[in-house]
Amino acid sequence: MFLGRDHEQQVIRELTGGLPARGGALVVIGDPGIGKSQLTELARQTAVQRDLMVINATGVPAESRLPYAGLHQLLRTLREGVDDLPGQQRDAVLAAFGQTTAQAPDRFLVALAVTELLTAAAARQPLVVLVDDAHWIDSPTCDVLSFLARRIDSEPIAMLATTRDGYPLPLLEAGLPELRLGGLTEEPAGRLLDAVAPGLPPATRRAILDTALGNPLALTELSQGAAQVELPLAGPGAVPITYRIERAFAARWSELPAETRTVLLVAALNEGGALSETLEAAGALEGMPVKAESVAPAIAARLVESHRTGLQFRHPLVRSAIEHRAGPSRLAAAHQALASVLADKPDRRAWHRAAAALGPDEDVAAELDEAAERAVQRAAVSVAITALERAVELSRDSAARIGRLLRAARLAYELGRPAMVNRFLMSVPRTALTPIDQARLALLEEGVETRLAEGGERIRFLVDLAGQTAADGQSECALDLLLAAARRCWQNHPDTDTRLLVAETALKLADHPLHPTLLSVLAFATPDAYGALARERLLRLAHDTTLDAARLADLGAAGTVIGVPRQARALLGAAIPQLRAQRRLGILILALIYNCYSGMYLCQWPEVLASADEAIQTAAEAARRRWVPVAMVPKAHVAAVHGDVAEMERLVAEAEPALLSLGANSALALLQIARGLAAIGQGDYHNAYEHLIRIHDPAGPSFSHILRLYHLGDLAEAAVRSGHRAEAQALFADLAGTVGDAPGPLLAGGIAYAAAILAQDGEEAERQFESALAGDLRESPLGHARLKLEYGSWLRRHQQPVRSREHLRAARDMLDAIGASAWRTRAEEELRASGARSPAVPAQPGRLDQLTPQEQRIARMVVSGLSNKEIGERLSVSHRTIGYHLYRMFPKLGITSRVELGMLFAESGALTETDPAS
Repeated sequence: MFLGRDHEQQVIRELTGGLPARGGALVVIGDPGIGKSQLTELARQTAVQRDLMVINATGVPAESRLPYAGLHQLLRTLREGVDDLPGQQRDAVLAAFGQTTAQAPDRFLVALAVTELLTAAAARQPLVVLVDDAHWIDSPTCDVLSFLARRIDSEPIAMLATTRDGYPLPLLEAGLPELRLGGLTEEPAGRLLDAVAPGLPPATRRAILDTALGNPLALTELSQGAAQVELPLAGPGAVPITYRIERAFAARWSELPAETRTVLLVAALNEGGALSETLEAAGALEGMPVKAESVAPAIAARLVESHRTGLQFRHPLVRSAIEHRAGPSRLAAAHQALASVLADKPDRRAWHRAAAALGPDEDVAAELDEAAERAVQRAAVSVAITALERAVELSRDSAARIGRLLRAARLAYELGRPAMVNRFLMSVPRTALTPIDQARLALLEEGVETRLAEGGERIRFLVDLAGQTAADGQSECALDLLLAAARRCWQNHPDTDTRLLVAETALKLADHPLHPTLLSVLAFATPDAYGALARERLLRLAHDTTLDAARLADLGAAGTVIGVPRQARALLGAAIPQLRAQRRLGILILALIYNCYSGMYLCQWPEVLASADEAIQTAAEAARRRWVPVAMVPKAHVAAVHGDVAEMERLVAEAEPALLSLGANSALALLQIARGLAAIGQGDYHNAYEHLIRIHDPAGPSFSHILRLYHLGDLAEAAVRSGHRAEAQALFADLAGTVGDAPGPLLAGGIAYAAAILAQDGEEAERQFESALAGDLRESPLGHARLKLEYGSWLRRHQQPVRSREHLRAARDMLDAIGASAWRTRAEEELRASGARSPAVPAQPGRLDQLTPQEQRIARMVVSGLSNKEIGERLSVSHRTIGYHLYRMFPKLGITSRVELGMLFAESGALTETDPAS
């Protein structure tokens, strides 16, 4: 009965009515009994009338800790389609359902497989997904539903989920549209009450209306016991409506025969379980066999309904009413009885034994340990955490308790739940830890650390702990600790002695000079002092085919830091597709970010933007939000080079506060560099100098001991044109001698550019320009073009117009190709000033520039030969979504086929996804 719900009914009909043209999702939120399930039933009826396919699941507390129990319900009519999924996805679903002993799947791979399964089904017949009482659906299933809901706008799929207010739910965190249900207004509430309980005395009718507050279930149930209603029901100090409804249900339960009450109590703890299990456990409690006929009085009292698979309570409040009325000792006995009949179902047995335990019990804690391990094998990490958390509460053995806390913290870290990680770590007693436990604790703390600026002291602690760990025979763990220390060195730049301590400790502890972690430590801690050694070893390691994707990503990040972006892009280009396929999202995010940074120096703007967008999207989905502002930095850099100052400032304004809070000096330095480049491009040299000088201030939040060297030429240019030549020369004199004999091409280029700009003597300046142009400039196309521009401008001012034009034309053409519009304009002006008669027509934006970064990325994958399904797997969307993107892209580009797209890319010289640098 949908009295007074006209607006809500219209919303539900619109949700399903958009199919098949468009999909969508909606979360209905409200108190118990407010009418959420009625709206779900309306959606089901509407879908059936329109010949839409319907799949549904209902959450119950008894299954909330069973991995993918909700997904089992949801997919029961689509199981045959699992065999048609790609092999890796098929195996992930089967592993999630416990039907294979394959390696534990990533939870995102399970979600991707389910999305593919449902979109394939929806292509045959538009699909409606209904999830009632989602607050009791197990967490892994909720994660899958959230993943799906964010990807169905362009699919013929509608999703409706209902939940109680106040419950944490991933679907709400996904930002889906919400519909909040309140109570019925006076007139429809009165009509409903009159329909279910006609002829009530006016005073009683008024009391029920005042108490129910428009809650349909309250109106229905309170009216059933109208003769016992106490007046007044409402007013100050009144019992909340939910408790009153529970009280009404509990009163009806108390009037049932004892055997029936026992069956209902066991059923309340075993909803979703077989009726035979419930009757056997009830018999154990009663001390005699219990037959199915004992349920009849409960059905007559309208408390439960009987189904082929078991008993179903009319409303969840019936179940909670029985649990509250039964009392703790009777509940524990019922749980123990259920555990005794579930010997062949170890997960359910473990949870019932845990619920029955009234104090520490190491045997039960060990069972929960095993349940947690099985949950991990099914990619149900959140369930595993819950099991370990309860095991901690039941632990008698101190060492076992510490181990469980650290395991739970590690799993929470994998889920991206820093607050949960910190809660577990705070419970670990620091005085009882072995060296290896201390190391594991420290690495977890580093993973969730939200403030990096406590540099030196923490770094030295990590170095000391690495020494202890290595002495305990755990050399790999020791190097991991040193890498954590080195990353802190890179982010907040402690004093030189501290950085050298990290590097030299790693050199002593590594068992091989080409150990990949050692190389990463050297790169992040001391890119200046040990940069040459790191570059030489990176070159030797780059061709090692035995390295896995994570190692390749680490080496690519190291290459970025030590100033060899071309090598870095090759390593990252090899790692990123593997990390995508393996769904190792935490490592993938960092690989994508370093891919952006190396791409910045190589001026590969579309790839930079695509990688940044993917990193931001992946960080949001993987709950690694601390990396979102870091991934915005290269986007600001691209906007600065292209002269889009407004976009650059927008990105800086959004990212900077978070980076300041994090204490991420290197990322903050890159933001100042972006600001400085934008100002140089606009000819605003005073502000450019103010921005760039900040990365030289050791006391400031943007200080970077290596980035200031890479961008010393930018500072020199801004300084000379803003009246700060003397200050820049003093800095140059201090820094130029610190780079060593083999500084690497990027660093050498920055130093040479600064030397040429700062030279005052004519002969010396010309010599410095020629020397700089003779260097290896492949690692910085923008630096090369700007060097040509500056030299051409210098030659023109020194009365050498013919020579100047050669450099100015080259600079203009290079800046054209790079898309550095402000510098290109200046090159054109300089050419005209040199007497050039036929300036080239400014380059027109290419057709590929019309595409969004996501469309550009899809286009590159198409050109590289990937199918729609393969592209969908990489981007975590269905192959039909890829087809939809191509349907929109082709008219934009004026083409009709993949072949023409390949020709367009060939004409533009754009990189495809298979290029090592992509």
